[in-house]
Amino acid sequence: MPIKALTTNHRVRDLGLLTLLAAAIFAANANTLTFPFLFDGLPLEQGLRTLSLGDPVNWIRIRPRLFGYLTFDLQHSLHGVWLPGFHLANLAIHAGAAGLLFLIVRGAINRTAPGWSGRRATAVGFFSALLWSLHPLQTHSVTYLYQRFESLMGLFFLASVWCLLKGTATGARQTVWLIAGFTCFCLGVATKEVAVMIPLLLLLFDRAYLAHSWQDILQRRWAFYLASGAVVAAGLAYVLANYEHYLAGGLLCANRVSVWQYLRTQPEVVLHYLAQAVWPSHLSIDPAWPVQNDPGSLTLAWTIVVAGLASTWWLWRQDRRLGFLPLWFGLILVPTSSVAPVIDLAFEHRVYLSLAAPAVAVTVAVVRWLPIKIALATCVIAAGSLGIATWQRNEVHASPLALWSDTAIKAPHNTRAWANVGSALLFAGRADEAMLAFRRIVQLFEAAVAHRPDPVASAARRTPRTIEYVWYAYDRLGNYALDRGDLETARRCFAAITHLPDLPKGGLEHPAIRRLRSRLQQVSSSK
Repeated sequence: MPIKALTTNHRVRDLGLLTLLAAAIFAANANTLTFPFLFDGLPLEQGLRTLSLGDPVNWIRIRPRLFGYLTFDLQHSLHGVWLPGFHLANLAIHAGAAGLLFLIVRGAINRTAPGWSGRRATAVGFFSALLWSLHPLQTHSVTYLYQRFESLMGLFFLASVWCLLKGTATGARQTVWLIAGFTCFCLGVATKEVAVMIPLLLLLFDRAYLAHSWQDILQRRWAFYLASGAVVAAGLAYVLANYEHYLAGGLLCANRVSVWQYLRTQPEVVLHYLAQAVWPSHLSIDPAWPVQNDPGSLTLAWTIVVAGLASTWWLWRQDRRLGFLPLWFGLILVPTSSVAPVIDLAFEHRVYLSLAAPAVAVTVAVVRWLPIKIALATCVIAAGSLGIATWQRNEVHASPLALWSDTAIKAPHNTRAWANVGSALLFAGRADEAMLAFRRIVQLFEAAVAHRPDPVASAARRTPRTIEYVWYAYDRLGNYALDRGDLETARRCFAAITHLPDLPKGGLEHPAIRRLRSRLQQVSSSK
């Protein structure tokens, strides 16, 4: 068959596989299109702008994650707060990332494993992308609208890798592809800060699959890596210059959770991510991970992680192609799982890109060691199971009450979850039930302060955000008591607020606290 006909057939096949991949993603998430903005998405929704074609200068607002925000503003300008539009955009971003992963994995195998047939390489690439994209962990970056920042950054991350792969092919216009890759990297940094890891991962990918030596990389692509490093340095400088902004968002919060507390807990968190990648159960949008103090647990987690690091080093020395996979998983987590303290010690959406490594590793093992028909059947069954799990996991995003009830059940020490359950119940007109959620916050706080020998109280005591929602619980309980004429209970609630070690911005002059005080004064003066 002529080369031109073969090329056409390959393109048609690739288009078919990419279409099938996108269709599977949309099918597994078809139940999400009318789900509302939730969690961090609520202030995002309230701050959406309508951009004017006559004033393009004001499209760009200089702030962290400006490109991610711009995509939301552009959509709002086109169709307002039409929820299916936002969900379809998130799904398209995720499908694009999955398509790039397919092409990258297949291209890397074709480049470095000539003993593999083209069909096996295609199968590994396709099913790696399918398993990755249908995993229920990804609902935290796709169905949860706000975390478009994570999935869009992931798309640019993978696009940078794809451009490097294409640019190093025989006969390719390397300069053009590297400029495209650098542009994707810059857009990734402008979407989410984790993209600063792109140059390091590109360098390791380059050595593992593309270059014959480190010297070869330096000779051929030194300008690309130098420019990328300069962007990373500028990004870090920007973070430091805007320290107060990040502090307000719960980042770099060494005053709430020390660097050592954060670092020592992260091996346990990373192992949790890996366990969820292998067997996704009890997924939680807000696990409220407590600081780990137990010497036995710390020793076990650190031993496993150190052994993993040593194994990764050995594997890299033996076979860089395989050694790259654990490096991909771990290095992407470095910004959020090392020495930069974040008030939320764990969020499962952070594993969005890292999840590609176990998906590829499992698929390679299955296709390598099983007869091809059995391997394909195994991958289809696994993908189907993950797709069903994704559909089911999506259902908790249907409403604030569904999401936060699920979270409170799985993390009963999570005062933020109970506060949101209470607020959702109040909104639904179920005030009596809402007060049970707010009383639960007070009980957790009192048990934590008293150091009661209870595992839930212990977890609450070691969770940095626990104290943040206690004032809100007392405020809601105080207003509820006033609504029912119970002045003494309302006074006790207000007095408790005044003795809390942590209050919202504004302290006792916060609008909600001031309203409760005003109501108390009015009721007291009328008696």
